[in-house]
Amino acid sequence: MPAAARRWPSSPTTIEEPAANPAIAQADSDAQLVALWIGRHASPHTRRNYRRQADRFLAFVGRPLALVRMADLQAYLATLEGLAPATRANATAALKSLLSFAQETGYLRFNVGKVVKTPPIKNTLAARLLS
Repeated sequence: MPAAARRWPSSPTTIEEPAANPAIAQADSDAQLVALWIGRHASPHTRRNYRRQADRFLAFVGRPLALVRMADLQAYLATLEGLAPATRANATAALKSLLSFAQETGYLRFNVGKVVKTPPIKNTLAARLLS
């Protein structure tokens, strides 16, 4: 090819990497997501407890999970302050699990529960056994 026919770009060309395929959401609604999440657990007790925790949280925030912020989760958990430590820890763990599942399945872009700490539970078994 003659030199006159060759055209070189006047500025450096950047080659764009193909975008990674975004995760395809496995649920179309909060209710469907919660049903999928609960369906992963074999224990009827766990299913009942997780359903209750999800329903309470969604009723508290009053909007879809995609619009929930970390402050919403923290505000909900603050309403549980008067309850037993094990109850608060159970609720926190359940909601963290739901939000992790939502992100892993592509339903949520971010997991706002990831940075929330589950409250510690004091182990009183040894004291009860010795008394």
